[in-house]
Order: sequence, then C-alpha cells, then structure tokens
Amino acid sequence: MPSLFPIEECDMDRLYEIEQAAHLVPWSLGTLKNNVGERYLNLKLVEKEQVLGFAICQTVLDEATLFNIAIEPTQQGLRFVFIARLNG
Repeated sequence: MPSLFPIEECDMDRLYEIEQAAHLVPWSLGTLKNNVGERYLNLKLVEKEQVLGFAICQTVLDEATLFNIAIEPTQQGLRFVFIARLNG
C-alpha cells in the first residue's frame, strides 16, 4: 500500500520527472525547489521505494493551500488513496 512521506532535497529530480510527465504546463525544476521550507507541507506518495506522486502545500497558521499535485501518468486513476490520505 502506498504511504506518504515528507519530500526531501534528494527527491527533486524524481519529482521533476513526474511534473514534466503529468502536466501540460509543468513547473520548472527551480520552481519546485523554491517551494520548500518551513512554510510548506510537501508530501510524496511512495510504494515499494518508488516515488509515484507528490503534493506541494503552503501552510499559514492552521490552513494549507495546495499549490501543485502530480501523479505519475502510468499510476493516475489508481492512486485515489493520495487524496484520501491528504484529507485524513
């Protein structure tokens, strides 16, 4: 079963691959790297040590804004668990 973990700096190349494959107008690698830090809640979806997707959220007080979400295209439609876990 897929699990959520915090995004780490070493994940950026894989996240960029997913971003490029999943979006018609993808973020640049620089934009991905700029959306990290203490004001962010950034999570990756991992199964069998493979990153399948991610979410970039900015937090302010007790609220979060979802800036970006992407799932590897080969896994789309199968990974509804990601949204369910973000909500739970």
